[in-house]
Amino acid sequence: MVLVFLVTVAVVLLSPVVIVWTFVGTVFALVRRRRAWRIVALRRLATLSAAFAVGSHALGVALVMLEVSQSTHGADSSPSHACRNAAPDPGSIRRITRHEAGYLPPRFDCVMDDGTKYSGRVVPAGLGPVVLVSGAGAIVLGLAARRTSRQAADVASA
Repeated sequence: MVLVFLVTVAVVLLSPVVIVWTFVGTVFALVRRRRAWRIVALRRLATLSAAFAVGSHALGVALVMLEVSQSTHGADSSPSHACRNAAPDPGSIRRITRHEAGYLPPRFDCVMDDGTKYSGRVVPAGLGPVVLVSGAGAIVLGLAARRTSRQAADVASA
């Protein structure tokens, strides 16, 4: 579990570096406009989108892992602070029996004694759509780069 957490933190810290590096490279590709500038720009934008998707997902996983760690160690850790803060009403805090963590998609759910669940609000609500849109954008841009590269190769060979 510690190794997974360290890898997740490394991804969260390295994703902005990859995003900035790719963004700067894309700007240079667009400014220079060499022969294959469209292909380079599409590839770099696909990399940028993929790095954003991976970094966003890793951030969600890291937030869930931190809350799990906090809620399983130390005094005053049960029920979880996230479950207490997100409780529907103050009286329902006594009815919290446990929590459930999920990593795909990242989530932290609180379970009450009657089996009902509610979100602990550990992961921001907009993180899931960001990961999906960025991932889809990476796929679309990657396929567009591949198609453009093949078209350029066909034109060069003709």
